[in-house]
Amino acid sequence: MASGLLPFHWTSKQGGRCQITSATVEIAGIANENRAAFAATTGKQRQDTLQEARLYLAGYDYMAINVDAAIATWQRAEAAAIATQPDPSERQPRLEGDALENQALIYRVVSDLNAHLKELGLRPEVVSPSVEYTGQVGTDGVFRCDG
Repeated sequence: MASGLLPFHWTSKQGGRCQITSATVEIAGIANENRAAFAATTGKQRQDTLQEARLYLAGYDYMAINVDAAIATWQRAEAAAIATQPDPSERQPRLEGDALENQALIYRVVSDLNAHLKELGLRPEVVSPSVEYTGQVGTDGVFRCDG
């Protein structure tokens, strides 16, 4: 599989046939968390960021992702986020299985994109990447790539 070609297929550690079906990016909405980024950028800067993000994702090398490293990175970020939730009874459960792998790979792609944009002096907060994958939750409540 060449870089940037979607859908990207892999077999999960649980044996599921997984695929990332699309990776797109648009100008982000003006939500509270990115309002300052919008105020600090011009329309041209936002368009330049959008164009660079699209070029980067079009050439992204999905095959180069180390799945185990991506999972470890996601689990650290997930644990940190869960730890900030004050009420343990309301904490989201940790992801497992195919759901964990999918989220870890998406987190890796978006993290790499953000790092690339920052390296170029662009503001990643002004764009909104979306990486989608296939699968569904079974009657047992477990997400599986191939249903």
